[in-house]
Amino acid sequence: MSRPSNPFAQGFRRVDLEGGAQSVVSTVVAWKAQATQMSMTMDIIFFTAACCVVVASVISTIEVNISTNTTPSRIPRQVFLTEIAPFDLVDCVYLLLFGTKMMLLDAPVRFKGIVEVQAFIIKYFAFLTRFTVMGVMKSRKLDRVRLFTSAHYVQPPQVRQQIRRQNANTEQMFNSYARSNYQEGMTADEFNLLSQVAGISFRNDELTFVLNALCNDGRLGISQRDFCGWINGPAVLL
Repeated sequence: MSRPSNPFAQGFRRVDLEGGAQSVVSTVVAWKAQATQMSMTMDIIFFTAACCVVVASVISTIEVNISTNTTPSRIPRQVFLTEIAPFDLVDCVYLLLFGTKMMLLDAPVRFKGIVEVQAFIIKYFAFLTRFTVMGVMKSRKLDRVRLFTSAHYVQPPQVRQQIRRQNANTEQMFNSYARSNYQEGMTADEFNLLSQVAGISFRNDELTFVLNALCNDGRLGISQRDFCGWINGPAVLL
């Protein structure tokens, strides 16, 4: 800080806001770089752990089947999987499947194929966060069953068909409705407004299921990429 040259401003001090702002920006950039490096380190650690789980499950599966096909008094049989231990085999297969899932989700590389597989797993195989059956079991009525079998399977494709029939530009349509927060994407209310224009209306609980199915990358709304992929791509299971 320095004293001002204006004689009428005696007793006041001028604060260098520009220098302070640059200091804050540099600190934030350093924190962001450190967080990115830490995230990459954690991805490598989890990926290594997942690889160990996969290798251990493969070895366990082979060991279970070899031990069940071997007798002390005879030479080990050459026919593989003729006798199995069901519970041990199920345990090994479980470890193999979920180890492979963890290995793909925590892969430190970002190739196109791996990213697509990660998005597919997050959308359809997030077992710990999207148990649809829990919604049916918690309901005291059968309305959730109807919701799952009819609304979640029929209505979203109808919305997509209505948009396709209009031959509208999907990017322009997305920009027309996603106005509140373009970075996060189209919100539930904005998607419901688009659906009402197509002649279909959703309830709040229905919109929750729709956004869970269409949103990727941990966003709060439907991104332009997800919206265009939903309109022009294959059907999406909700």
